[in-house]
Amino acid sequence: MYPTGHPLRSRSRRNELGICTIARPSTPAATPLPARLDQLLQTFSRAHPGFPGVALAVRTPTLSRQGAAGVADRATRKPLTARAGFRIASVTKTFVATAILRLAEDGKLALGDPIARHLTR
Repeated sequence: MYPTGHPLRSRSRRNELGICTIARPSTPAATPLPARLDQLLQTFSRAHPGFPGVALAVRTPTLSRQGAAGVADRATRKPLTARAGFRIASVTKTFVATAILRLAEDGKLALGDPIARHLTR
């Protein structure tokens, strides 16, 4: 377990899905953000040995970064890469629902719209 105040201390359903919100960096602010993200990936991977690997993708107007830590295959110990595919099963429903709600919030669709209105032929 992490000490109080550590950015990875809080465990939630989000962490079980491999999604982690970092509250504050655990390294000095002078360290470049990409290096801090790489360090956090390694820290998370070591702290959660039950997860074979963890991948991270960040895209902002000023940063585009991908990274991974751990293994893609436990049997062969093949390293995980940021380009690896993940079977996430029903978790995609959450992302689709979130995207739809964001589109509705932006006025690009209404929740009561017929689906056919938004399908291309």
